[in-house]
Amino acid sequence: MALLRILFLGDDPGPGAADAVRARGHEVDARHASSAEEAEAALRAHPCDLLVAAAPAPAFSALPRLHALRPGLPVILCGDGLGQAGLLFALRAGVYDVIAGGGAGLDDAVERVVARRRREEEEARTERLTAVARVAGGIAHDFNNLLGITLGYSDMILRRLPAGDPLRAKVMEIRTAAERAGGLTQQLMVFSRTRTVLAGTLDLGALVEGMGDILGRTLGPEVELVLRVAPGGARIRADRTQMAQVLTQLSSNARDAMPRGGRLVVECGEAPATGEDGGTGGAPVVRLSFADTGTGMEPEVQQRLFEPFFSTKPRTLARGLGLATVYRIVTQCGGRIEIASAPDRGTTVSITWPGLAASALAAPEPEAAGHTHR
Repeated sequence: MALLRILFLGDDPGPGAADAVRARGHEVDARHASSAEEAEAALRAHPCDLLVAAAPAPAFSALPRLHALRPGLPVILCGDGLGQAGLLFALRAGVYDVIAGGGAGLDDAVERVVARRRREEEEARTERLTAVARVAGGIAHDFNNLLGITLGYSDMILRRLPAGDPLRAKVMEIRTAAERAGGLTQQLMVFSRTRTVLAGTLDLGALVEGMGDILGRTLGPEVELVLRVAPGGARIRADRTQMAQVLTQLSSNARDAMPRGGRLVVECGEAPATGEDGGTGGAPVVRLSFADTGTGMEPEVQQRLFEPFFSTKPRTLARGLGLATVYRIVTQCGGRIEIASAPDRGTTVSITWPGLAASALAAPEPEAAGHTHR
């Protein structure tokens, strides 16, 4: 359940309006201000996700000041009979939506605002990742060339040193370090790819079933793995190797979140498309979810999960490219990825792709019933 911090300015739209928003799956933290001064003080003192303002007074005249104080803060205006001039004024003051006085339809307006903000955040994240990936790819290419020289000279020295020479061990350390650095450059190169490699029709459900043993070994004996693959196939447009990388990386992250053991439930199947999901030719969407019983995460950590080189693990254990690479692979295939987590309550990673019609797969792979791995 997402926390939505709302500041109501002016006339109270009534308790039913906030209850309607809660019914949409939001936990509402509501504050009220009867004047522009109180609203300014509240915005300075508390975080706010949405401003719901009553028109005409006192909210209407205060909107430009509040917009200047918190640029980008979504505003929903409740009021009747604003007229063309009033609507133009509202738009210039940062109003996202206008609903009838009394708060009727506030829940629908909030959903539109939340959807718009989510799209804006995803677009901004994609732009940041693309810029970082472009730089990372260039660095990885040059660094890989330097490593090639290091490895070449190391091999040449090893060939000239006799078997019992004490320097061989030191040169081998140099070579081993270069090989490890080469692994990092390979990760950077995968992360920097700008388009899906060999994308084709893929039955994701069959892939999940087929990788059950591999995922179980990745998790280890302390973590119970439960696979729930819906019958009928889950067909998307993607590259099999990259999707296998996504499954392995998400399993590895779940394992690290459960150091004392736990349970990971992986679900895959088709679902009806919503307004945001879309689809191909009216086809349903494909959903993949990883739900663990691990330590969970604070909201501040969740906001940075897909940033390159960000990790909650010790520097010696993590490179911070795993989830960033997962995000790029998923979005390149037209998918969306979301995280739901709370401290000590586990984490659920949900991914949605546009589905494909059954005829898009020339030879469907057989489905197996869900089962449990240990």
